[in-house]
Amino acid sequence: MVPGVIEIHQIDSDDDEDEDSKVGIRDFLLFWTLEIISDITEQTNLYARRDKNDHSFMVTEEDICQFLGLILISGYP
Repeated sequence: MVPGVIEIHQIDSDDDEDEDSKVGIRDFLLFWTLEIISDITEQTNLYARRDKNDHSFMVTEEDICQFLGLILISGYP
């Protein structure tokens, strides 16, 4: 992963679905900027170290993006 770049991976699908997923990803990135993803990553790691005393726990920006993607795909409210 390149710092400051969100890599987007998707499963092959029909052309119509490809266009829909591109719109969804574009809309997602309008609200979830790299700065926000970076802040969430930093605060998650800080919380694990400070409040849970788990110094081995570490997430990356890619981990956070994958987690948010799973929540969106699952339709979690």
